[in-house]
Amino acid sequence: MKTLTLTVAGLMLIPLACLGYMVWFNYSAATSEYNYSQFAASQYTHGTFEGPTVGEPAVDFTLLDVEGKKHSLSEYAGKHVIIETGSLTCPQYVSWIDPMNALMEKHPDVAFLTIYVREAHPGSNVASHSSLKEKLALAVRLRNEEKEFRPILVDTLEGDMHRSYGAWPNMVYVIAPDGEVAFRGLWNNADLLEEVVEQLKSGQPVNGLKPKASPNALLILLDMFSNSITKRVLSRAGGHATSDFILGGMASLLLY
Repeated sequence: MKTLTLTVAGLMLIPLACLGYMVWFNYSAATSEYNYSQFAASQYTHGTFEGPTVGEPAVDFTLLDVEGKKHSLSEYAGKHVIIETGSLTCPQYVSWIDPMNALMEKHPDVAFLTIYVREAHPGSNVASHSSLKEKLALAVRLRNEEKEFRPILVDTLEGDMHRSYGAWPNMVYVIAPDGEVAFRGLWNNADLLEEVVEQLKSGQPVNGLKPKASPNALLILLDMFSNSITKRVLSRAGGHATSDFILGGMASLLLY
């Protein structure tokens, strides 16, 4: 009986050990490639947010829109500009598209820009980018499938704009008319942005408005099983995108 109990316990430990190995692998599978082929928690340095900070000049950039025309940030001098990063495989970004479109309609005097960056959760159907042409095509697909009405500018293949601003998948920056950063957040939140815009336009400081913290890893995992947008975005990416998302969430939960 004792031998049987030990055998059963040993068999139960095998899947736990395999799961632990997969979580560890997800954490340790960092790559120096900007366009990683699989998401891992270690692709991002948690607790850090590089790029221009509040009060510093925004880094100018010139990028193509989905029609192939060039646009620079400096073109919008004299206006408030809201910049958000995203991709077809980023559930966090996709979940904010409708609220951000509504915010744009409410504030027509503010310039809204979506910057298409690397795929947050690449898979077998929507893989990491191998050419700018491919990246542009995915940006068009995003516009059409998700009804993204804001102008979409496509970052360079190696993510020059993205990396100069911090390289997180769903960052948000608010640029003041004088070209300085007035507000920034590691993760976008349309509700908070509305408060930021209203205060800035009324001439009030936004020092008291704090950016939303990184999503809690446990909530991210629960979101996978309850949020239809998250499931839809990851299913569209295909293949390992969903498992990478879950393992990355577990790695973040256990290791950060």
